[in-house]
Amino acid sequence: MSKISLKPALCAVFFSLTALVLSVCILEPVTINEYVEDDKVQVVIKRDAGRVNIITKDNCDFSDYWSDSGLTAGNGRILGLKNDKYYIIEEYVMEEGKNGELETTQFVKSDGTRSLNPTNIGKVRSGTITGLTNDRWYLVKSAEPLPLDKYDFNTIPATPATTPISIKDGEITLPAGNYSLTLNSAFNGYSYVKIPISSSTQRDSGTVSGNITLEAEGTVTDYIFFNLDQLDFYVLKVTIKPDESVTPGEITVTTVTFNLPSDQGTVLSLGNFEISHAKLLADNNNTHTFEVTLPAGFSSPQILVGTHTVTSNSITIGYGKTPDIDHLLYQGSEFTITIVVTYGGNKYSNVIKVTIGI
Repeated sequence: MSKISLKPALCAVFFSLTALVLSVCILEPVTINEYVEDDKVQVVIKRDAGRVNIITKDNCDFSDYWSDSGLTAGNGRILGLKNDKYYIIEEYVMEEGKNGELETTQFVKSDGTRSLNPTNIGKVRSGTITGLTNDRWYLVKSAEPLPLDKYDFNTIPATPATTPISIKDGEITLPAGNYSLTLNSAFNGYSYVKIPISSSTQRDSGTVSGNITLEAEGTVTDYIFFNLDQLDFYVLKVTIKPDESVTPGEITVTTVTFNLPSDQGTVLSLGNFEISHAKLLADNNNTHTFEVTLPAGFSSPQILVGTHTVTSNSITIGYGKTPDIDHLLYQGSEFTITIVVTYGGNKYSNVIKVTIGI
């Protein structure tokens, strides 16, 4: 049997199909209107052309319900958020039988998604809220600086007491010391979230009632206050300076590593240390001990990590070794170890920054 050339055979099939199409034996012509009105095509068009709606001064008469300016409605998202602010978002349903009904009020997380839990709030890195429903209406508001002019508060008394210091533009910087925050009684019943910026302390939330104990010296913390029934939403940034009476060299911090090859722990610079997460995870015997060498005259050492305090001149870091700090030992974690000692009746401190590497 002789072989048939593939090219002529394919050409014959192609020309035959072309002739059939042109003679309308296979396909009938479709107008553009018929194509666009097709149910399946309409689904695609509506999906890709859909947008959320933003409540603004252009479509709402009540200024309390205006979203921040500069926002852009998108397909299932809202763009234009500032990455240095915290946001809440309300979702309204404008459907028959639910005209203007509030569906939910949520907090915007750092990844742009929403959460009902206020402790999940974060500054939106991408500047975009995602996961929204097209055709629904959204009110998006950022936290305002805690206002002195509107509410007659706020001084922060120190312990021991010092001259009261006022808040300005939602921020305050305090000298080293222990502080509590006293709000005007108008804030009783408000909720708040404490967001540590410079320390490894866990986030906390509560209800305003009396004084709020602030973080320790050498910390930066954001406090979010809100009353969602009134759409009140404020932020206060508190910076408490470290004890400037401590001079470098008064406390010598040496790092001693046990049961570890030298490549598993690296002194990066004075006061900084990196621990291998993989090695900690692989073997619970892989630990790091931080030991403080006290100069003559220094006594009563204490070591603080998060909420854990050791009355000793050393602390061991490793899974199960100090259970109170196991939650800090994840890859990418950064936390501080604070060393406090006494000299001549006065307390002095120094800080080690610890990073959990790969």
